[in-house]
Amino acid sequence: MLTENNFTKRSEEAHEKKPAGTSENINIPDTFITFRKSSVEEKEKIRHLQLQKEKLLSLGNDLATVRNKSELTESFSKHVRELSTVADYCLHWISEDERYHYPYLWDSAVLSNPSPGTEQLLKGKFSFDDGIFNVIKRTGKMLIIDVAKENLRDDCPAYLRMLKRKNVTCILGFPVFICKKMTGIFFANYNPVLEPEKNMVAGLCAHLAIAVSRLIALEKVSQQREEIRNFKDLLEKECDSPGKEPENNSPYHEIIGKSPEINKVFQLISQVAGYDSTVLILGETGTGKELVARAIHQNSPRRQNLMVKLNCATLPPQLIESELFGHERGSFTGAMDRRVGKFELANGGTLFLDEIGEMPLELQSKLLRVLQEKEIERIGGKQTIPVDVRIIAATNRELLQQVSAGKFRSDLYYRLNIFPITLPPLRQRKEDIPLLASHFIQKFTKKTGKKITALSPLNLKKLMKYQWPGNIRELEHLLERNVLLVKGSVIEDVYIPEDEHTLQLSSIDESKIKTIEENEREHIMRILKLCKGRIGGLNGAASMLGVPPSTLSSKIKKLGIKRMFNL
Repeated sequence: MLTENNFTKRSEEAHEKKPAGTSENINIPDTFITFRKSSVEEKEKIRHLQLQKEKLLSLGNDLATVRNKSELTESFSKHVRELSTVADYCLHWISEDERYHYPYLWDSAVLSNPSPGTEQLLKGKFSFDDGIFNVIKRTGKMLIIDVAKENLRDDCPAYLRMLKRKNVTCILGFPVFICKKMTGIFFANYNPVLEPEKNMVAGLCAHLAIAVSRLIALEKVSQQREEIRNFKDLLEKECDSPGKEPENNSPYHEIIGKSPEINKVFQLISQVAGYDSTVLILGETGTGKELVARAIHQNSPRRQNLMVKLNCATLPPQLIESELFGHERGSFTGAMDRRVGKFELANGGTLFLDEIGEMPLELQSKLLRVLQEKEIERIGGKQTIPVDVRIIAATNRELLQQVSAGKFRSDLYYRLNIFPITLPPLRQRKEDIPLLASHFIQKFTKKTGKKITALSPLNLKKLMKYQWPGNIRELEHLLERNVLLVKGSVIEDVYIPEDEHTLQLSSIDESKIKTIEENEREHIMRILKLCKGRIGGLNGAASMLGVPPSTLSSKIKKLGIKRMFNL
């Protein structure tokens, strides 16, 4: 064994044996040379790893400043050539619901000599369960993909068929993770050198995944801001739109009519618009509840801020809470980023909850708490957020019946029903039909470029006789269809569905229509009068009506007939 003392002793002996006048020749042991060589290699390896670490850090810093996909592509391409032998790469990103994936970023070399349909494929979406993505997700490891072999499958993914047309024989698929969740796959041409470099490629993918996730979040925020900006512009145009139609004396230019029924609505709007009281708008479908809500907002002190709308009937129950209150990133599966809810968007303005009667019971208690406490919590959040929002709700349901049936909370109903406004159906304000018809004909004439001047008197009479179960919305759609069909300047023939049945209904005096209970009471009274008040027995009323005497007695008591016959 070579030690320091042995090495010194051997050196002295060699020095003593050296003849005078000769140069020194020391024989260094092979073990010492090997030790020095391995030490140098270890230092070189450490220096190489340190250099790679610095380059990865530089990559992360550069990717953190990119603002769009083109900058990301340029920055990543520059660094990936320095750090690895990766070539012809393409990043496929997974959708939030993990139902499909799509190419998000690719090397410019992928588009060199493109085969037919390459650009369309790079803009396409592919099923997640394609035999590649689901396999890599299950294993969480790099996969070597034989392109030729995969093309033998009947359900071979389209992007692998494209690679075969480009004469690619084999590719590597590296899983991309964020917080231990696979968010995509980084594909690259197969290269035996890449397998030892897989740790380096994993580092590249980690930085790339963070940058892509940030860009997608920025794109969503930008899209939401654009939607808000467009919505504000639309509201400003509506507020600044020039006046009313000449024949419409309405103080609210969007609401057409001058009948006594609609004037009562105008009066109620004027009374409540200047305050922050909650308003509940009731009425059949198609009566213009949203227009009334907008009129209240536009004539309120909050008109400079947004009126945000949410239709409670169009979203599944699990999404309404997120839409109302927002959520934090990671609060549930698919929550890739923070989302601002409708309450926060409407802060300082108005929140219009349409079809409030469709809201699930479990959310009604949370809404009630927000209305009382004036603060919300995002899903997954740990702090409360104060909000200043005016609530306008609308429904075509009988909420009291919903309360009795246990489908709507009574405390929420009384909280919303502070200032109710009931909109009359069109059949109760038929004098407004000529104004509405003129308005819609002008609207669709301008939209289609046709020159329609009038509606024939006969057709106007038909419109006046129709009962309009769909109310103003049905009238609007019917006139739009007739404007498209007409060939001249006057609408001579208006098609009204179930015309004969409608005309029969219109001839009935609504004041003479009786309820089932009223008809039942009259029928029982008529039979009792015929039987001289006798209920049981062979010639009693129960026998004539075909019911047991006890049932008839109970019915008589319920309908209040007993006092009339002094039974």
